[in-house]
Amino acid sequence: MPNTADISPNIIFPLPEVPPPVAIKNALPEELFREVQDIIGALDWGPGSSDKYHSIASRWSQNVQFRPEINDAMLSIAKEAFQDDELELAFYYTVRYQMHEGNIPYLWTHMDQNGCQHTIDLCVIKHKLDDWGLYVDDQLFSEEENQAICMSSCQQSHGRPPYPSRDPEAYLVVLFGIYTKPGHWWRDLDGTEESFMEAIDKYRWDGDIRYAEYAGNAPYFNDLPPENKECQAYAPKECHECWTIPEEMLNEKIERNKKINGF
Repeated sequence: MPNTADISPNIIFPLPEVPPPVAIKNALPEELFREVQDIIGALDWGPGSSDKYHSIASRWSQNVQFRPEINDAMLSIAKEAFQDDELELAFYYTVRYQMHEGNIPYLWTHMDQNGCQHTIDLCVIKHKLDDWGLYVDDQLFSEEENQAICMSSCQQSHGRPPYPSRDPEAYLVVLFGIYTKPGHWWRDLDGTEESFMEAIDKYRWDGDIRYAEYAGNAPYFNDLPPENKECQAYAPKECHECWTIPEEMLNEKIERNKKINGF
């Protein structure tokens, strides 16, 4: 996708021009990277844990926090990669992709919703896996430990190729660092669940609409492994990590956004 600013009347919170995606090897100093590995490696997730498993994406996910020195090092990577000294950390979360109960790791092609602006995809652990890379705007980046894939995930389409292994012990752990510019609505949240939910309900559809205008269709589960079961992580509610917007709902949200924007 062209890395240009939003001009569509269907987008409520337009985003500015962004640089192309880039991969940075040996992103963190060795000592800090080992600390990140230790913190994430100690999480209670994986087979046999009580953590919720998302069967379509075939992963566990958790929020995580680090000490200031790690935060500062990650922020420096973001400022350099995205060419912006005013970025701030919004949040981190981490995922562990692994075969479980017959489900095969998978990530469909999409753009993120507007809860973020720029993303660092840092490969933390690659266990018994040769590679399972990430396509960003059709460019394939490898996942290597301590390599940071820096992308503007609300504006650059991304997904993963077919999973290359059938070893149930193989897995990939990735840390996502999410960053915003001044003026982004995330910075105006007051810390309450109410303000968060109101903002998400207002802005969340921009990413799906942006993708549809780029691709010509709503995001969908392209090349979904037939083995993957419907996600029951939050049943009977739908799982926000294993869900794509139906075409008819997308059209409703486009009309809603137009009205909000005065069209």
